[in-house]
Amino acid sequence: MQWIYADGAEQQHEFSEEQFPSLIAGNLIEPATLVWNETMSDWQPCGEVRPDLFSSEPGPPLPPALTPAQQKQVRSALPEVEGGTPPLDTVALCALIFGVLGLVCIQLFSIPAIICGHIGLKRANETPGNSSNKGFSIAGIVTGYLGILILVAILIFYGAAFAIGISEGMDTPE
Repeated sequence: MQWIYADGAEQQHEFSEEQFPSLIAGNLIEPATLVWNETMSDWQPCGEVRPDLFSSEPGPPLPPALTPAQQKQVRSALPEVEGGTPPLDTVALCALIFGVLGLVCIQLFSIPAIICGHIGLKRANETPGNSSNKGFSIAGIVTGYLGILILVAILIFYGAAFAIGISEGMDTPE
């Protein structure tokens, strides 16, 4: 038997008797949704026409929430993501990008590289599976610390040059 239901936008949709459970499970049809078929004289709420489809009994109780340790154990027991590696963590990628920028451009980018690298490394250690996130995070940390070393070397060089310039400028007779 063919049925028609009216959605919230007053659109009418035709469906078969067998589609009732899937439409109810998808929340397209609720007890108050108006339905009609050729045996009915007028539109009626689905809960009145087909009360057998709507269980008034509460479902089984929900299990308690998992602790972080249990969540990690469950994640480690899961198989790898289908199609290869887990998705790329943007924080790990940012660590690598900031690290490279800290080496070749502005050394102050090394600070966010180190921060993002440590955050990404923590996330990579918590996520099971073969992932490039850990490598990106470590590369960001290493390049970040190298950028800081370069910044310190530049500051020492210019500080020494400034000190030498001042000391030689004082020794020159006028």
